Amino acid sequence: MRILLVEDDEASIRRFMDRLGAEPFAGEIDVSTARTLEAAREIVRAVDFDFAVCDLHIPRDAGKEPRLDHGIAVYQLVASTQPGTPTMLVTGSGDERRARQLVAERPPADIFGVNEPYPMSDFVFKDELDDCMQRIGDIALQLDALDAIELVTESSEDWPDPLQARALRIFARRNGARRVEIRPLGGLSDAAAVRASIFQDDADPIASVFAKLGPLDALDDEARRYHEAALRLPAGAYAPLLDRVEAGAGRIGGLFYGLAEQHQTSLFEWLERNPEDAVATIDRLREVLGTWRGKEDTEEVLVTSLRRERIGGGELGEHAPALDAASRSFEKRSVEVRRTLQHGDLHGENVLVAESGAPLLIDFANVAPMPAAFDPVVLELSLVFQAGSPFLDHDWPSAEQCERWADLQSYLEGCPVPGLIRACRRWAMDAALSPAAVYAVAYAEALRQLAYSPRDPALALGIARSAAREGLRLTGGEEDAGRSLDPDR
Repeated sequence: MRILLVEDDEASIRRFMDRLGAEPFAGEIDVSTARTLEAAREIVRAVDFDFAVCDLHIPRDAGKEPRLDHGIAVYQLVASTQPGTPTMLVTGSGDERRARQLVAERPPADIFGVNEPYPMSDFVFKDELDDCMQRIGDIALQLDALDAIELVTESSEDWPDPLQARALRIFARRNGARRVEIRPLGGLSDAAAVRASIFQDDADPIASVFAKLGPLDALDDEARRYHEAALRLPAGAYAPLLDRVEAGAGRIGGLFYGLAEQHQTSLFEWLERNPEDAVATIDRLREVLGTWRGKEDTEEVLVTSLRRERIGGGELGEHAPALDAASRSFEKRSVEVRRTLQHGDLHGENVLVAESGAPLLIDFANVAPMPAAFDPVVLELSLVFQAGSPFLDHDWPSAEQCERWADLQSYLEGCPVPGLIRACRRWAMDAALSPAAVYAVAYAEALRQLAYSPRDPALALGIARSAAREGLRLTGGEEDAGRSLDPDR
């Protein structure tokens, strides 16, 4: 258990540490001390804590006079930066009223998964450490109970970070589970997406869920997008949001979506087993997402602007010189795009498929108005670039075929699921205002893979160059192809 102690008085620090050292749980506690407002700011932003003890009177810097407003600033920083961390205020009798006001501002929350609210803030007087030690002991005991919930993964590389694991265990404990089997579905560096089955014993799972574990502010945004967009889809076409963990794991939380027993297979897995059903499944997915087609905005947009929405010039790094003259010229062209609501991350692990072939959408963190061809292009390219694709080690496509991506017949030679590629390409062409818009989206999305995909960069560059050449031809910009232009200028 990690504790933050914000206190400038050395005698008070020694008294706290001596009192803590006499407790039976002292060996489980790691205390970090901040003696000033500036020191507290630095450590709170860098380190995650399970409990914070904050004196209400501290100096801004060493040697300065302690002030009430500096202590309040630290408390508010902890509450905003690590909103899931309970905090104890240490005060003198003259500040009792202000301390009570601060405590009242943070409602209690179920931070241990026991389905009972726990105070997120409280206060003690300086000479009353017994209450503080009891609180620390209670938290240490509850954290031990959470850590006793077993997490099972396929490999050690799949293990979530400690705070993500904490959020997952809180959800499991709320539902009476003692073991959680998890399977990662990817995610960016600050968030994890997993499929989790929770068990009370060795019998059938209590529930299966899709869990999104990450920063609380990002999860708030995802929950908002879910309520604004997912609920507009047909019933049964999206995973329902069952629960949220919003406290107990510092700055990390969790969203938990229910998965029915029949929706345990990703689209990638489905395609491996049923390649002949690819077209029908994609067409059903297209029909589901078609319900988002409502008010549509059309606009002329520079290809370079579309590319910057997906990857900046700086992120291209060492690959920037590989953009040929056609690519650089295409970036200067404009295409007409139709913006509609898109899933925003429609790769093969964010679509689950029932045995009937019915698709189910998960992960709504990126839902937003985007070019209408975006989802089908992302889905097509995920077959080649997504880390979880079962076709990553396949001989298809070669770098030479990627250079002919716009020529579908050549590109599909040796493809294990040509029906999916054709269905996605047809979907993209039908959704867009023009084929040029499809090539612009594909150009931008292919270049984005240079920053995120484990595949050979030659594949992404080949697709980008092929899309640019065809897009340039369609927009009448071939006369510019001989120029060498900085794509970010």
